[in-house]
Amino acid sequence: MSTTARRIQDRPVRIRGRVTIHPLPITGYLFAVAVFYLAAAYLGGGFPYVLAVLLFVPILSILHAVYAAVSVRLRLETQLGATVRGEMLRIPSRVAHSREVPYASWRIFMRLLTPYGDQAGERSEGVERVVLTGARSRRLVHTVDCRHRGDYRLQVGPAEIDDMLGWITLRTRPEIVDFHVYPRILNLSIRHLGAPAGTPGARSGAGRSHTADPSRFRGLARYREGMPIRHIAWKKFAAHGQPYIKEYDSSQTSGVAIYLDLRRIAMRESARADAEDHAMEVFVSLVRSMLEAHVPVDVYGTSTPIYTFSGAGRHMFDEFYLGTRHIRFNGDLSPQKVLNAHMHDGRVTRPSVVVISHLPDENLIELPYRVDFRDISCDVIFAATTWSWQQREKAKRLAPQSYTGIQKGRVYVLEDIQQLEDGVEL
Repeated sequence: MSTTARRIQDRPVRIRGRVTIHPLPITGYLFAVAVFYLAAAYLGGGFPYVLAVLLFVPILSILHAVYAAVSVRLRLETQLGATVRGEMLRIPSRVAHSREVPYASWRIFMRLLTPYGDQAGERSEGVERVVLTGARSRRLVHTVDCRHRGDYRLQVGPAEIDDMLGWITLRTRPEIVDFHVYPRILNLSIRHLGAPAGTPGARSGAGRSHTADPSRFRGLARYREGMPIRHIAWKKFAAHGQPYIKEYDSSQTSGVAIYLDLRRIAMRESARADAEDHAMEVFVSLVRSMLEAHVPVDVYGTSTPIYTFSGAGRHMFDEFYLGTRHIRFNGDLSPQKVLNAHMHDGRVTRPSVVVISHLPDENLIELPYRVDFRDISCDVIFAATTWSWQQREKAKRLAPQSYTGIQKGRVYVLEDIQQLEDGVEL
């Protein structure tokens, strides 16, 4: 078989879309034609006239359906801006005839592809019947409940019409609109979290600290117990047998490093989407609060590859906010592992670190009080709105036990969605 013949055989006949042929009504109609043909041949009378009508009607039926399909116009009438989670979108569309067409009954299909559901890419479908006469049009409104952050696709169409005998179904091409739903921006107050020095109620050293600058050597001092050994003058110690430590003048540094836990939680799809959405909203709101307070931020998401963003000043927030559409909860790295690697490489240059997670990870609960982070403050925020009561209580029970010694940060357990919506003071 030639390539051209195979292509014709594999592809259905198209008239501004797809054509479906229904063999059952065709077979029934042909049987009726055969009966009237025999009646006309043997009985005569009015049967020949009836047979002529039966042969002529299918032609009119198919021509009417084809003419209507060629004349119909289906289009979406929308220009979507930045859509925020929780909004109810009303997206209009219009179906119209571009020329005079007798009575035509259309079926308009609507399909919505969402980023959530018990199965990946859950679809919701609907059908609306539209009757058009002449060159008239009809406006339809499709409501989309943006329950979760992520990518959505609304498909309006195809529009289907059957010929009057039900022999064929003609479909137009669908109209498709893709849009992204962004996380909400919460009313977060950062009086105690990563606020610059001098801010009322700010924790001492949060967001701004004085650190030793190795380029500003001041002199040597006798080593005393408790001093860090990394600045010991080893040549002096070898020559005199007494330990001395190098002293440097300090330089002021400021800013906050924020780590977002992008590991996927093992739970029901809709509950998992809620947990990820709440963590994203805390994350986005915290970055906005820092930028509006002119606190420099370095952002890291524990995906593969690691998501990064750095900025200072409120003018950087729009770029950051629109860029969150590329963040996916598909990583397998713990924020603690990434933070340890960054500290080992010297990439943590900010005096304050904030970790945001939606997982009940005991290692993260104890993270602010580990000796590894003695030179910086470290806070951990848990978006615990989907946690069980036992998980929340365990987190609260473990967190106070870590306050022994010098406090280098706090653990926040945000367990109520209403608490997030009303505003949180950190």
